[in-house]
Amino acid sequence: MVNFEKNYFMKSCKLLAFFLLLTALSSTQAIAQKCKFDIDKKDDFSNEHVRGAKFKVGDFFYSWWILIEQKGTKYYMTVQSATTGKIDDIIPKGSKVMLKLDNGKIKSYILSEDCVPNHNVINTNTANPTITSTWLPKGELSKDDMVALSQSELVVIRMNVGGKDFDSPKPSGKEARKLMQSANCFLAD
Repeated sequence: MVNFEKNYFMKSCKLLAFFLLLTALSSTQAIAQKCKFDIDKKDDFSNEHVRGAKFKVGDFFYSWWILIEQKGTKYYMTVQSATTGKIDDIIPKGSKVMLKLDNGKIKSYILSEDCVPNHNVINTNTANPTITSTWLPKGELSKDDMVALSQSELVVIRMNVGGKDFDSPKPSGKEARKLMQSANCFLAD
């Protein structure tokens, strides 16, 4: 009877060790998969490391795109926002794009240059084509901003166009977590 208990205990320990090893390997793989960049290369001219990650906020009918970039030790964010209608308002250099986080903090970046809208015509084969106006405001993020983005989920993005506040769609939990993970990956170096 003692032999049976000893064999059972040894088999249980081996199974537990195998399970722990498998868990450790899968979590290491998950961390590695989490840090995929859309761009990850050395710049041919400056020899600086350049990385970028982009993702969507919103649904099929109304979405914005966020691009986070790193060139050397500097971080940048571009938010592609759009609305229906032909709007010619420029977002002037020095304007703020604000990011509200789940922990109540509000982070912002300053536009490094004027942001002129781009106009596109959709449904050109119909009697009533749709015109959309798109902006791509870009600015630099500080390391503190990146740390804040890595610690709390994004709730909403706000910019001012023509004197009116313009809010992003609310990100889903998955989209908000992706921004946090991306910020963590950029800071991992």
